Amino acid sequence: MNNRPIRLLTSGRAGLGAGALITAVVLLIALGAVWTPVAFADGCPDAEVTFARGTGEPPGIGRVGQAFVDSLRQQTGMEIGVYPVNYA
Repeated sequence: MNNRPIRLLTSGRAGLGAGALITAVVLLIALGAVWTPVAFADGCPDAEVTFARGTGEPPGIGRVGQAFVDSLRQQTGMEIGVYPVNYA
């Protein structure tokens, strides 16, 4: 009978190394979710309005569209971008 100890391929150090690696990956993923950078763009309005003018009005957002945008600006205090529908 052979009384020599049997060495397994996975030792205590390998298990600790794998545990440390898994912990590091989980922490990096968690920190990435917390510390996600916020993009800032210069010159972008707070909100944008796309408006279609009335049938007989000249190009642009029209009389009703302008009244709507003016009201939004007054009530919200936000910078509102305006994009008229371009009828081709």
